[in-house]
Amino acid sequence: MSGDPEERIYTVVKANVIKHPLSNDEVFPVEFSMAAFSLKRGVIESYTAIIEPLPLPSGSAYNARVLKDDTDLPLPGVESDLFSESSQDYGTIAANVKRMIFMHLPTSTGRLTKKVVFCMTSDFPAAAGTFRWLGANCNDSTLGKFLVDIEILDLSRLFYRLSLFVNSRNPSFSNGMTQFHLVAVGEKQLNRPNAWSFRNEITCPFHCKAGSNKMDMCAKNWVLRRIFTILKEFVDVLGLKGSTGHNVETYPSANFAPKIEFLRTKSVINENKLEFTKTGFSTTPTEQCHLRFICTSFLTAVFPSPH
Repeated sequence: MSGDPEERIYTVVKANVIKHPLSNDEVFPVEFSMAAFSLKRGVIESYTAIIEPLPLPSGSAYNARVLKDDTDLPLPGVESDLFSESSQDYGTIAANVKRMIFMHLPTSTGRLTKKVVFCMTSDFPAAAGTFRWLGANCNDSTLGKFLVDIEILDLSRLFYRLSLFVNSRNPSFSNGMTQFHLVAVGEKQLNRPNAWSFRNEITCPFHCKAGSNKMDMCAKNWVLRRIFTILKEFVDVLGLKGSTGHNVETYPSANFAPKIEFLRTKSVINENKLEFTKTGFSTTPTEQCHLRFICTSFLTAVFPSPH
């Protein structure tokens, strides 16, 4: 792990998907959640989207029903009244995913490093398939390439590597991973039901509103439950407790909603110059130019040109 592991920001993802009836590699995401955290700050922010992926191919009814039975998520194309209008705004959902990942990319010698997220190995196909599906349906080739190029790594191995790091900082710390040097120990701990499994604070509004008994299957609950498991393991040992992001009751639970957004009509993946515009209210051309100048100047200072 490059950089200080206490400071570095990690992004965890989870997707609840309908499997394609004829292809193991193709999925249709119905719920996607992601959260960024660091050991020092705890949970920084999260984003969750309920998606109605239309049209579904012929023969998808059985797999759609399996997902509903497992998660209480509505049936796309059948229970459309249970989806919100934004559930079919694939471009905005994809852009929000990119924004959040982009904002937390670590830098190395002034340049952005690889786009990396974490999930459990059993969830790799669903996560990768979701990025591919959003990339193909966002109607933006640059945005699509950003999503398809995201690298997915094993959350259990991150847990293991962090255990070794904490042990090096505080030799009195020991757990099954440091004793036996087995990633599988961390995987078992992350998958174990715990006190957060049915907490409203870490569950998406859809599953809370539905009064679901499947709250522990909610993608947001899945992501944050595992993050808080990791934080509980290390925060006290490192003497970092105190940030609001370390507690279920006080972490920033509102859905990720940046005050600025990428201009989706332009090529936006540029490490040295990005354009932004205000959201939520109109601006005059002069105000827009002024805002773009401020944002471009700021990003140039943070990500200086290598030339």
